[in-house]
Amino acid sequence: MKMYHFDQIYQQNLDALQNLDPSLHKRLTDFQENSIFEAVPYDNRPCNIFDTHSQTLFFHNTYEEDKKSMDFFYPLREHNFLYFFGIGNGHLQKTLLQNPKHHLTVIEPSLELLFVALHLEDFSDEIATRRIVFFLVEELHFSNLVAYLNQDIKIYYARSYNLHLGANY
Repeated sequence: MKMYHFDQIYQQNLDALQNLDPSLHKRLTDFQENSIFEAVPYDNRPCNIFDTHSQTLFFHNTYEEDKKSMDFFYPLREHNFLYFFGIGNGHLQKTLLQNPKHHLTVIEPSLELLFVALHLEDFSDEIATRRIVFFLVEELHFSNLVAYLNQDIKIYYARSYNLHLGANY
């Protein structure tokens, strides 16, 4: 499935990234087309993502899994900073950003999956205000991460023992 109907959302996200993260902006701009992951739209529900190589959907029931994720994060509603390994379809992050306290850091192992998620959810305001920051695993170096975490009080919210998997994928 080509993602032409999501191009406006994607362009807004790219525009927001252009000045704040020129390296990621360039990588995404140079990225040609998704070949592994495809968005699977549903009426009135978040898009699912289909892995064409493994023939697997990310979410078995997007609504139910979103509800479980929100229940998991409810006790963290007062936390200023939340950290994610992987963006999935981006819907969880977009929902969590409705809380004005939250600032999210997403470490994504797949440029293609970030490409797909940035077509599905409009993060442009959150990117522009740095309420969401993306790092690609392949470009993330320990020294960069430490410098980032030492800004403000981010490091106090970085916990390595509380891992929530947003999908069974």
